Amino acid sequence: MYATPTACFIYGAAHDAGFFCRLFRAKLLNYAGEWSYCTYLSQGPIMFGLLWSLNPGHISEIYDMILARAVGLQETESPILPLYTLPGVLLLVHLAGAALFTFLEVPALSWLTRAK
Repeated sequence: MYATPTACFIYGAAHDAGFFCRLFRAKLLNYAGEWSYCTYLSQGPIMFGLLWSLNPGHISEIYDMILARAVGLQETESPILPLYTLPGVLLLVHLAGAALFTFLEVPALSWLTRAK
């Protein structure tokens, strides 16, 4: 059932042709790929900060919730981000990732790789 579409995708990718190759060459997707690690690094502090700002005075519960989820336990009473904050969180995390990449990773990489 999936063999034919998969084979077409692999053939198109191998010959650098087709819809998906054009899609993957899009500038926005390339930028998102470059920013992805910085986006990953920025999501924890941003989400922790938003949880703290929406639940002031509950810093210990937020910290316990993060630890509980990290080891695979689920706390039903732990504070979570409301669903309506998701678009703002996604935008903020991606902007922070782009900023980290532009102002930290690129200068650090050029400093580390410059000729001596």
